[in-house]
Amino acid sequence: MREFRQPFWQSDTSRTTLKLCIYISIGLVGLITHQVYSDSFEFNPLVLIPIFMWLSIYPVIFTQYFYLTFTDDQFLLRNSIYTRWQRTYNYNDIIKVKLFGGRGLYCGPYIQVFTKTNPKHAWSYVIELVAAKDFPDLLDTFKEKNIPVETDQGFDYLVDRNFTRF
Repeated sequence: MREFRQPFWQSDTSRTTLKLCIYISIGLVGLITHQVYSDSFEFNPLVLIPIFMWLSIYPVIFTQYFYLTFTDDQFLLRNSIYTRWQRTYNYNDIIKVKLFGGRGLYCGPYIQVFTKTNPKHAWSYVIELVAAKDFPDLLDTFKEKNIPVETDQGFDYLVDRNFTRF
């Protein structure tokens, strides 16, 4: 069994976005507490709009924390926050794997796995918990399992930047 995973706080999203979200949350709680306990407090429902917006966006941040596990006969995509959110693929069902470097709508590198049951469409999983230094080994592991891999220019850049075997 081979697992490609890095600690939670070493991922790019945790270091940048999540810390900012925590600071904003603390600031909102402090601001609301100050307003409630002031002498001139008058309830205004518009105060609730940023709170509800924040509560609806905050859980989405944790959908980026996927890591990869290779067993003897299966390939697993697992989310480290929402632990029940995992996807299992048998090696003989996989047609190809696409790895992208994080351009466009996604902030980090992501993966798509195409199977025999659905060869034209695949979900995109942001693999934020796979360390960039492990990308060359990740490609080698796919080759060992005889899984065809396609990479884009952004992912090739990440692999070349972290290729330190010599």
